[in-house]
Amino acid sequence: MFRQLQTMTLRQIADVDHINRIRDDNHIENLRWITHRDNTRNQSSNHNIQYTYVDQLSEDAITVNDYGSYQFEFYYYDLADDEFYYFNGRQYRQLHVNTMKSTGALYVQMMDTTDRKRSISINKFKRLYEIDY
Repeated sequence: MFRQLQTMTLRQIADVDHINRIRDDNHIENLRWITHRDNTRNQSSNHNIQYTYVDQLSEDAITVNDYGSYQFEFYYYDLADDEFYYFNGRQYRQLHVNTMKSTGALYVQMMDTTDRKRSISINKFKRLYEIDY
């Protein structure tokens, strides 16, 4: 049935997303047509990194619209738990914190509004947004 549904769709919508991120749960209420781009933003893991999803953020969360000359949509920083999140339309995915090999500086990666991956230095972000660190 899964393959039949996939071939019946329009070509511009390339992927079938499992809403609950359980790949073998093929109940129709758990499936939705989605672009490949959006489907990759709903992954449960990537390169052995398991993502954590939450339904809501604290009232202390702020929207991350820009960082220097870069513009963003659907990214948040939660002051209460000192974490960055991406909203995929249903839930908030906690962003993985990376360490720069050369300096040990911490950073997260975000896709800007031009679909380019940008590395966001956590210390610089906090300085720009006037957050204590």
